[in-house]
Amino acid sequence: FRWQATSIVGAACAIVADKSEPPESSKPGAPGLHRWRLQAKKAGECELKLAYRRPWEASSDAAREFSIRIRVAP
Repeated sequence: FRWQATSIVGAACAIVADKSEPPESSKPGAPGLHRWRLQAKKAGECELKLAYRRPWEASSDAAREFSIRIRVAP
């Protein structure tokens, strides 16, 4: 499983970097690190939505979902 950015709603921000780092251990199921870098585009709000699923099952329902609202101040 891994987190995937599924959408960013609103024009206030944009994803400018999406980087995945492999786990330090070679053991199956070892945790890795995933980072998204957002850039403020203008004042307002945006919502970032993430889905936790197997990469080869992109069209299936997510095992977990996460969303966060971001407010960009002038």
